[in-house]
Amino acid sequence: MSPRSSRAVSYIRLGLTVALAAVLAVSLLTYEPEADRAERIGHLIKCPVCSGESIADSGTQLADDMMTLVRDRIASGATDAEIIEEILGSYSGAVLLDPELSLSTVALWLIPAAILVGGLVMVVSRRRRTSPAEEADFNRQREAAQVDLEGVTAQREAGEIDEETADRLSALYRSELEVLDEVPSPEPNVRSRSESRGWSRRMILGSTLLVTAFAVVLVGAFVFLGDPEGTGAGVADGEVDLSSVSNETMESVIAANLDDPQIDGMRLALAERYFTEGSYSEALPQYLAVAESDGANPTQVSTALSRLGWMTYEGNGEVETAMGLLNEALEVTPGAPLPLYLKGQITWCGAHQPDQAAAIFTEVLVNSDLDPSVRAAVEEDLRSVEEGESCPT
Repeated sequence: MSPRSSRAVSYIRLGLTVALAAVLAVSLLTYEPEADRAERIGHLIKCPVCSGESIADSGTQLADDMMTLVRDRIASGATDAEIIEEILGSYSGAVLLDPELSLSTVALWLIPAAILVGGLVMVVSRRRRTSPAEEADFNRQREAAQVDLEGVTAQREAGEIDEETADRLSALYRSELEVLDEVPSPEPNVRSRSESRGWSRRMILGSTLLVTAFAVVLVGAFVFLGDPEGTGAGVADGEVDLSSVSNETMESVIAANLDDPQIDGMRLALAERYFTEGSYSEALPQYLAVAESDGANPTQVSTALSRLGWMTYEGNGEVETAMGLLNEALEVTPGAPLPLYLKGQITWCGAHQPDQAAAIFTEVLVNSDLDPSVRAAVEEDLRSVEEGESCPT
């Protein structure tokens, strides 16, 4: 290869190396405070119940809860992609907002592009005539690259290297051949010393422009994307921890996503929260919606029916209606501990049939997966029934 051609390839390779080194340095040295990172992520996500606002800008309770989740995930070490995936997967109606277009963002991409084009023009615009020896060297370089490419093909066919390595090496050697092909073929002649110095200056300047442009583009990509894994890898499989979400936020999300088949899980969680608080009037419509939902799974339906049965008994003393709801729950999930235990309680305390209640409690205890605290409560009730004690309720 001619000195000019050899330098062209060397400078381009040097440019790539320097650019990648710059990106590595940025990734190692650039520090973004957690608060700034949370704001940046928050500005990417649209508030589900707002009018075109991001969760970082909205003052709604839902947006505040979503930002709290973002901060919690940042503190736990999650990547931008993981955080955004979890938000989008957990809050129906949350979507990514398009990045704002500004003069600074346009300049960041257009200026390096212009520099890149200028550098390429300066590197390939001039032709230099070389001696026969240099022409022979050029041909040897090209033949070597061709041999390397053919060698990779042979190794692939022989199974000596895996497909990924073969693809990477093949792409590398093809790129080298393309660079050599784009450099004008050497023609016999000798350029004057002054012309050589002029060419060297142009080569250095052009290569510098290439290095600068490539580094700026990659650093810009690093800064703007913020995460090498990207943010579009899909929807998160997990669900948000609802313990950190307020009742008002859950009500808002449910109201905004009534037709979403996955909303039953949040409905049930909200109903259970109201039930635990003793707010039966608030829990009732949520349980009813889950029990009547075509999208709810059997466990959700059974839980809703069980709670409705217990509230009917405890709130109004209606034993027959309560037992009907519990029996319906057991038809959906035969042998399920919750409806079975509540049925035993009502049989003992409401129907005043201790013997039947004892049999039901015994059936509950057969379940090997029973929560230890629940098992202890059932065992205590069974002991009380067998000893003839009165119902504690």
